[in-house]
Amino acid sequence: MNLEDRKKKFIENFLKIENEKLISQLENILISESNKLDTLEELNINEFKELCEDAQIEYISDLEFEEDATFKWSLFSRVLEDKTISDLTRIEILNVLGANDIPQNFKSNFIEIILKYFEERDEDDTFLSHCVMALQNQDLFSEKVYDKVLEIFLNDKEDIDIRYNANIIIIDNTKKEKLIEYYEKFIGNSDPVFSERSKKWIEEIKQELENTNEE
Repeated sequence: MNLEDRKKKFIENFLKIENEKLISQLENILISESNKLDTLEELNINEFKELCEDAQIEYISDLEFEEDATFKWSLFSRVLEDKTISDLTRIEILNVLGANDIPQNFKSNFIEIILKYFEERDEDDTFLSHCVMALQNQDLFSEKVYDKVLEIFLNDKEDIDIRYNANIIIIDNTKKEKLIEYYEKFIGNSDPVFSERSKKWIEEIKQELENTNEE
């Protein structure tokens, strides 16, 4: 083997060793990250609260799609009711609740926590608006929810975004004839949010009723 061949062979062996080292390092990183995830999945409420806000939100987002992590609903409940935890973290919980099937044994618990926020009214309108959006999930519907949302919907002093989100729940759970009554009342009272829009909504509802009768 001449000098050039030996150099080429040496370089090939060197690159092979370096590639093996790199692959080994990547495998160790993947194992390390996997172990971190396993640790995160076992966090209790106190360990969760030790995370920074960004890490809390990321953790919640990751857990949302872990179907086997049934413990998450208990943790989400604890986080949502803990006012020492940031608004943004608790809003992330509300977003999860609004977009997912809720286990039967946790539904009433989440409903009570959310309704309590409206009783105490010590959170800002942005947070409360997300509370109403969470309640748009039919898994979190109840007569108590309807009564509270109707109260919000009819209150012309309420925040506009909260009322609009409440309107969605009322539309989904109220007979059309009753909706027309509500909207006519808004027109008569010159409701600052819904009076003008109510005219269009009444027309749309009446058209839907006509189409239904024709069928």
